[in-house]
Amino acid sequence: MKRTKIYPFLLCVITITFSCATTRKSEKYYQENKVAISELRTDFEVLYKHQPFSAGFTDKSFKFYSMQIVTDSLRSIYANDTGKKELWDNIFTFHYDTVLLKKMAGKMKQLKCLWIGRSNYYMNDQKVPFTFISFGSALIEKPFVENKYYILVFLDKKVEHPEVDDRVKKGKLVPIDDVVYFTIGSNYR
Repeated sequence: MKRTKIYPFLLCVITITFSCATTRKSEKYYQENKVAISELRTDFEVLYKHQPFSAGFTDKSFKFYSMQIVTDSLRSIYANDTGKKELWDNIFTFHYDTVLLKKMAGKMKQLKCLWIGRSNYYMNDQKVPFTFISFGSALIEKPFVENKYYILVFLDKKVEHPEVDDRVKKGKLVPIDDVVYFTIGSNYR
């Protein structure tokens, strides 16, 4: 009789222990590559302050680089697979640091990062800027299912707002730390 009461208790203890011990792949990846991701973000932020842009790769082999340059009046996209000359002309026109761009591209290849950019989210008419880094498809082995991409979201500062709490509760945002979140999206940029 006592033995039958102890089995459910042991089963609960084992279940709780294993569920608390596991970490998400996204959090594990972030922790393992934290230094490289931080370096990538720093390089990007330096270049972004000079002239806003986003950049990434348009192929899974990380050969074709694309850059979206944002000016006051327009957003232009340049890629080295179709308009290599235009891409380089605009890099020189906007006086980007080519050494830093090359270093950033190398770090992106190393991390298998598809895209890096900045955007804003509005909560109650308040602008919340963030940097995002997206990675390969979460469903790459299922060719007839819509692609989903792993995305790390870096807030400029901690945001405490019911909308953020609601997204965390629903699993749309997974907190990694106070300013870093993980999500899965249907677009990589």
